[in-house]
Amino acid sequence: MISKIRTEAERNQGVVSVYPIIRFGMFELLLFMCFGYHMKEEEIFEISELLDAILKLTAMQLFDFLPFLKLLRRNREVSERELRSKQVDLFSSHFQNHKELKEIGQLTRGSYLETLLRTDLSTEDVVTLCTEFMAGGTDTTVTTLEWTMAHLVRNPSIQSKLYCH
Repeated sequence: MISKIRTEAERNQGVVSVYPIIRFGMFELLLFMCFGYHMKEEEIFEISELLDAILKLTAMQLFDFLPFLKLLRRNREVSERELRSKQVDLFSSHFQNHKELKEIGQLTRGSYLETLLRTDLSTEDVVTLCTEFMAGGTDTTVTTLEWTMAHLVRNPSIQSKLYCH
C-alpha cells in the first residue's frame, strides 16, 4: 500500500488519491481475515466489483418510494437473482480453495470462514455473512483512515509527532 501511494505521488507531483489505495488494501486485509489466505489482485478486484454491484442494487431505489413503477422492478429482481447466483458461485470457489489450502497446511488459522464452517449454516448463509463482514468493514474503516490522513495533512505539528524515520 505504501508503495502504491509513493508511486502515485511520484506520478502526480505529490498529489495522491488516498481513498482507492486504502480501500484496496483494507479490502485485501478483510479478504485475508475472512478466507485465511492471500488472493491475487485480480481475484480481489473481482470480489470487490461484485460486492459494489450488490450494494448498488440493494441500496434504496426510486422503486421503494414510487410503487407504481413496479413494472421496472421486475428487471431489478432478475438482476438480484443473477448477482446472488454469481456471488454464491464465486464465494464457493474460494470456500473450496480454503478447504484445499487447509488440507495441505497452507492456510492461516483462525479465519472467519473457518469459524463459520464449524456451524450448521448453509453455504448461502455463509456467503451472506462473509459479504456482510467485508461490506461492513471496508468503507467505514477507509473513510475513517482518509479523514484521519486529511487532518494530519492540515496539522503538520501532529503529523511530525507521528512520523517515523
